[in-house]
Amino acid sequence: MSLLRTLLVFASFSVSLLVVAISGIWILAIAFGSYSVGLLALFPWFFGVCGVVGLFRSRSDRAARSPWELRTDVVLLVLGIMGALIFAALYIARFGADSRDVASSHLMLLAAIFPLLPVGVATFEINRSVALWRTTPLPVPERLRRFLTMLIIAPLVIGSVRILAQEAAMMWYGRDLVAAAHASAEQLSKGGPYCVMDFDGARSFEELDKRRILVDAFKNRIDYLMGRTTLSASPHFGIEVDGKDYWWSFREKKFLWYRPGSWLRVPPTTCQGPQAHYRIGK
Repeated sequence: MSLLRTLLVFASFSVSLLVVAISGIWILAIAFGSYSVGLLALFPWFFGVCGVVGLFRSRSDRAARSPWELRTDVVLLVLGIMGALIFAALYIARFGADSRDVASSHLMLLAAIFPLLPVGVATFEINRSVALWRTTPLPVPERLRRFLTMLIIAPLVIGSVRILAQEAAMMWYGRDLVAAAHASAEQLSKGGPYCVMDFDGARSFEELDKRRILVDAFKNRIDYLMGRTTLSASPHFGIEVDGKDYWWSFREKKFLWYRPGSWLRVPPTTCQGPQAHYRIGK
């Protein structure tokens, strides 16, 4: 019986760790792309991490556990069960509409089967722990309350990484944006006239809404990392030189020519007609 329990715990731990690692990449990408949705998705993922830790701790003998350790294990395993069930429900809801497809049907079956082993093993371990802690009262209940508070706050701390990363990236790329844009425009225009193109109607680089541009660039980058087509993105801002459009690249820190039709949405141009406003290079 002890060997069978060890094998089941090891199998549950391995499966749960694999699912948490794979889903974590996707959920963290969502957290960077859509903060409110990503923050909510972090909670079941974090619960899953707690469950993995709880299953790992289950490998040892329960009878040798202290009152504090028994209660900690139960909390971790309960959170793991919640995370597994929420994950399976979200997965089924995500792919349920495509269940007629064979591949989607297999994914649905996997999502339905995955929680059974970890949840079953976790439930068994919870029952064993609860039976033991009834005879071992907790000497310092405040310690358990602090532990529960930490588990609630932890996903919020993880979610704040997105804000810090965005602000750091915006500060880095925005520190010399106007100067770099001037230098690139001068190089392309060779001292001739050029026209600034921007969604907010800016007619000079000094008038650009740098924060809006940097936030959009950050989101476009996350979309790219998540595998979305670049056709869904919009150019940051650009210039027209001799009838040819060039768009700003944060990676290259200069204006580049892109194939016509590379964008689904471009700024309404003010570079033709009586409203045209050209700047003369120095």
